[in-house]
Formats: sequence, C-alpha cells, structure tokens
Amino acid sequence: MSDFYPGQARPHAVRWALSGSGARWSSRLIAMLIFLGTPIAATAGDPTVTKVTPNFGPMSGDSNTVVLTGSGFSNLNAAAICDSQGYCSVIYNRNNTGDTTIALGVPSMAHPGHAQIFLASNGTQFGPWDYLLLSTPSVSQVSPSSGSLSGGTAVSLTGLSFTNATAVKFGAANAQSFTVNSDTQITATAPTGAAGAADITVVTSYGVSGLSAADRFTYMPPTVNSLSSPGGPATGGKVITLAGANFTGATAVKFGSVSAPSFTVNSDIKITVTTPVVPGGQMDITVVTPSGVSATSAADQFDAYTYPNILGVSPNAGPRKGGTVVITGSHFTGATGVKIGGSAATSWAVNSDTQITATFPSSWVAITSDVTVLNSYGSSAATAADKYTYQ
Repeated sequence: MSDFYPGQARPHAVRWALSGSGARWSSRLIAMLIFLGTPIAATAGDPTVTKVTPNFGPMSGDSNTVVLTGSGFSNLNAAAICDSQGYCSVIYNRNNTGDTTIALGVPSMAHPGHAQIFLASNGTQFGPWDYLLLSTPSVSQVSPSSGSLSGGTAVSLTGLSFTNATAVKFGAANAQSFTVNSDTQITATAPTGAAGAADITVVTSYGVSGLSAADRFTYMPPTVNSLSSPGGPATGGKVITLAGANFTGATAVKFGSVSAPSFTVNSDIKITVTTPVVPGGQMDITVVTPSGVSATSAADQFDAYTYPNILGVSPNAGPRKGGTVVITGSHFTGATGVKIGGSAATSWAVNSDTQITATFPSSWVAITSDVTVLNSYGSSAATAADKYTYQ
C-alpha cells in the first residue's frame, strides 16, 4: 500500500511521500481511503476555495504556509499536495481558523512547477487548486540565440521557476528590461555587449540559474546578407534595401568609403538606404554600429553605374565624306559603341578613360548631330559639347 491516485486525475499511480516523522498508519490509511475514492458532485456545505495566498512557494518547503480562503473548512480531516510529476504528500500541518480560512504548511516536494492542492472531508475529495512549487531557476532555451553588439534584441527565455524573478543578466550586465510571462517564460531585452558568447541567468529569491550551453547568447557584429538591387547609378539617389542581421543601433551605411546620405533601420534585420554619389564600379556596402562594422562579402557588393560623359569633340566639324575626330570626356572605359546622330562610327578606339578616337561615316546632307558614347549601362547625355557638324 505505497501508491495512490489523486482522485480526479488518475492517469497513473503516484508515489506516496509521507511528511513528518514517526509511523502514521492511521493518517495514511485515512488518506488512502479518501484519495482512492471517486469525487462526487458538490453539495451545500462542501469546501470551496476562492483564493490561494500565496499561490507559489519553494519546493523545499522551508516552513512555507499557504492560506486557503473560502468556505466549508470546519469538517476537513485531510489535505495533500501533488507535484508536476504526480508525486504527492499528505499535509499534516493544518490550522483551521474558522469555516472560511485554513492555513496549510506545504511540505518539501520532489519536483518544481505546477502543483495541485486537494482537501478531504468526511471521506470525500475536493479540489484540485493550483499551486506553484519554485526552486532555483533554470534556463533551458534562449531564442534568438544571437544579437547585435549594441543591444536591443528581444530574447525569449524558456525554463523553470521564473516567477518573481528580480533580474535577468547577460553575462554581468542587466537586461535593459524583462517581463515574466509565466513561470516558464521570460522576455528580455539584451543590453550592449562585447563580441562573443554570454550566459543569460535569471535571479530570484531562491537563487540564480546555473550556467549551461542552453543559456548562451552570442553578441555578433552586423552582417549584410543581400541587397534588394545589386546596382544603381553612380550619381546616387537610388533607394535600396539591405537584409542581414544585428542592424540595431547602426550609425552609418557606407558604399566603399562614402557614407550614404540617409538610411533607416527598419528592424534588426533590415535597413533602407539612399545611395550616395560614388566613383563608378563595384564596391562593398558596410553597416557601422557603435561596436563593429559588417565584414565584406560577395553578398554586399554594389555596382555603381557610370554613364559616359562627353566634354568635347575635336574637330567639331568636317566634310560630308566623313573624317576622324577625338572625343574627350569621362567614363569611357568599357565603351561599347560611338554614334554620330543615329549612325554608328565607322571605327573607334578607347585611348583612355577620358579619350576616344573615332572615324565618322559620310553624310548625304550638311547637318549638325550629337555624338554619343555607349556602355553597358546606357549612353552619354546630349549636351552642347558633343555637337558635330557635317559641312
């Protein structure tokens, strides 16, 4: 006769755990008869509980007293508490202070977490009423497990015995803020930290959670994983989106060595930025935070488009049979073509980024036309400086 079921919940046998000292055969027999019995429908005069104060306490007992407020307590002859694993103990320390209150001395229990209190009167079981057994807190999971060095990451902690937590620490630093959502979950905002792993600990009046691999949070510098557009004009003004991690607290976004004129940190993983005026070609986009700069990679490379720009054509006039001219300007490297009006030059050669030699075809009529230089991004804009006249 070493096991009993706690009445209404009978999924499996629960081990008896007598509290107090000495042989308690009469109490044990009474309790077994009570708790093996099937509860019946409540009737007038049956015990009812409207409040449990406090509704939590240490699983070690520590002379913790819980007061039940309600009615029908005059004829109680047994009380018990069952922990989250179904292990139960008879509560021998009972003090009825009338029909409406009873004080119970909660004994030491084996397992923390949700527990249930049962009462018995005249051979009938009543309850259960919820009670929380607390121990030294423990952290079994953190999500996410990494965040920005500048802090601000919202982290969800899962574990046990979080009720009445007084502090949450990331290493030695206090969380910016935290909320105890339940005995098993806390939401905390990470403080600033140094690169690397920090153990997250929960502090309560019953102790500090122990350290383990499960409670580690890694502070990381920002990372750029992708761009909404891989390129834009070197003249700037294009709005693109950066996706990555640990953007919170960013102080600058750079295109090569040039800072963006404006940007918005939409979230820890997203930045919207306006491209600056930059030299043409490929460059890395980096995100700067108070304690780190994103490492460069192929994922952050931005191609600044450069359109050819013509500053002069010499000579700027010639015979209708065609002739050779020297075109001066900028961004001629990588040119893909030269035109006079709508006709392609007979031949052309890029002498440097600022000079092209071209031979124009013949024209049937005397006409003034724009000379244009083309590259893979587009063509030079028409200006007064690019005119050539067939005479």
